[in-house]
Amino acid sequence: GCQDKNVGLSSLGKNIIKRMNQLGMIVDMSHMSEKSTYDAMEHSNAPAIFSHSNPKGVLDCERNITDNQIKDCADQGGVIGVTGIGKFLAKDYNTNTATIFQHVDYLVTLVGPEYVSIGFDYMFDLNEMFELIEKHPDLYPPEKGYSKEALCFAAPEQLPELSMLMTQHGYTKQDINNIMGENYW
Repeated sequence: GCQDKNVGLSSLGKNIIKRMNQLGMIVDMSHMSEKSTYDAMEHSNAPAIFSHSNPKGVLDCERNITDNQIKDCADQGGVIGVTGIGKFLAKDYNTNTATIFQHVDYLVTLVGPEYVSIGFDYMFDLNEMFELIEKHPDLYPPEKGYSKEALCFAAPEQLPELSMLMTQHGYTKQDINNIMGENYW
């Protein structure tokens, strides 16, 4: 995974991608190691996506993705969805709309609005999430920053404000609609 050793896909992983392509399933690389993402893009005959990943160029965090990953994803027709999790947005875990817009705007500047979307990864039941973290410290190690403070979430109610920010920064109505979800289709 994205926080494990940076190994590529196994032969089983490559076969799974082949089968996913045959079934018309989307290959999502958000939880893959960096090397695995390049393997996935190489072996998929359909665009692979990052459904909820943020750029390291805004916040250098092991879960976020590099400019090269972003460009390669866009080059093969994939989409990058900005996640709204504080740990992956800002050092102070800020989930305000201006912080989210920084990530969106960085991606748009890097690869264009047709390859950017929103993938908040929103949790409706935070207590369930915190129970999961407590029960599985092997999956959510506290030393890697998994805490109640770090795992705060941007909310869907922020989307109108994000749309306004994009309008104020000169994004077209079509670009905003695409970023708000139409790019996934």
